[in-house]
Amino acid sequence: MAPPKSQRASDFFRQGKGGKQRMEQDGGGSRSPTHTSDAGSDSDMRQATAEDLSVSEKRLAAMLQDLRTSMKTDFQAAVSEMRKDIHEVGTRVNALEEKTDELCHMNDTM
Repeated sequence: MAPPKSQRASDFFRQGKGGKQRMEQDGGGSRSPTHTSDAGSDSDMRQATAEDLSVSEKRLAAMLQDLRTSMKTDFQAAVSEMRKDIHEVGTRVNALEEKTDELCHMNDTM
């Protein structure tokens, strides 16, 4: 039969503490040298990232111009679509007005 959950949890924590104690006795085990090399690679990474992020002013201007062009194109397409929709609504309104006029005229003649 399996031990109760509380007993299993305490076993888990005891095992974890034992592992930690062993690592402290070993002087940190294999983590210490890795940590030291991580510090060096972090500074290398920061330097590489800074170099990657340095973009020339010409490149930024070109990117900005591309963005402006695409935004202008998208805006013009949206305006064109809205004008088309407004024209369709206007056409329907005119048709309804004509139909209303016809019905009023028919009502007057009856």
